[in-house]
Parts: sequence; structure tokens; C-alpha cells
Amino acid sequence: MKNKLTTYGMITLGVICLHIGFYFFIQPINLVIGGMMGISLLLIPIINIPLGIIYFVLNVIALIVGGIFLGKEFLKRTMYATIL
Repeated sequence: MKNKLTTYGMITLGVICLHIGFYFFIQPINLVIGGMMGISLLLIPIINIPLGIIYFVLNVIALIVGGIFLGKEFLKRTMYATIL
């Protein structure tokens, strides 16, 4: 039980740090980074949908693919991080 709390606590801390860095440093200067956030930023001018929706849809696609290839435990942890 303690290991599970530690794992999800670290995921939560990581997501908080990621979003603080993204919204206060990366997005204001329109810096494009890698990963789903970078792809989301590149798609905003093309499809004119809010960043959060693009990011969510891309993550759902990645969750499905990851769940198929990497297993149930990966899917649970990644869904938790995505929901945060």
C-alpha cells in the first residue's frame, strides 16, 4: 500500500511541476517542445481548438495504444496522470 501511495504521489508531483513549467514559461513565449504538448501547440493555429482539448484527445489516443502494448498497470498510472 505504501509503495502505491509513493508511486501516485510522485506522479502527482511530476504533473504539478510539468504544468507549472508549461503555463508559466513555455506557453507564454510560444516555445514548442516535444511530446504531446509540443504537438498540441503546433496544432492550435491549424485546427483552432483550445489547447486543453487537443492535449486531451492526443493523450486518449496515446492511452489506447499504450494500454494495448504496455499493459494494464501502465494504463492505470497514465490515466491518473492524464486526468490530473
